[in-house]
Amino acid sequence: MKTRRYITMMLFLLMCITSMGQNNLSVGKLTGGQGKDVLIPISLENTDEVVALQFDLQLPFDRSSRTAPTLSQSRINEHTVSVRNLGNHKYRVVVVNMSNRPLSGNAGTIINFPMAVPTGLDPGYAVRPQRHLLGSDARAD
Repeated sequence: MKTRRYITMMLFLLMCITSMGQNNLSVGKLTGGQGKDVLIPISLENTDEVVALQFDLQLPFDRSSRTAPTLSQSRINEHTVSVRNLGNHKYRVVVVNMSNRPLSGNAGTIINFPMAVPTGLDPGYAVRPQRHLLGSDARAD
């Protein structure tokens, strides 16, 4: 009897652990020549419903591109994007839907973030999101 209870409890614990959602925000590889405008693809793989997200993006230099970031048409659902310069080449990016509609799909590019590549840049520099928040409760007010 104790063995059966132990096995049942372990199976329940395993189901709880595997049912937790996993969401990954990543910055794709970009290519572009010095002095040219490039788009940084920012992707999200999510198992939870995501209504909004916020992250800080550290660049090696000011983005200096006059082009606004664009949202991927395949993932958005009337979402808007806002970018704020925090100084020191750091930008806060917020994607939100004022009607609390979740993003479409579970994987793919969310934002294409434009920047101008200055001359003299080290070609091995990596652009990374630093910290991020995901709003995953579509029922919240």
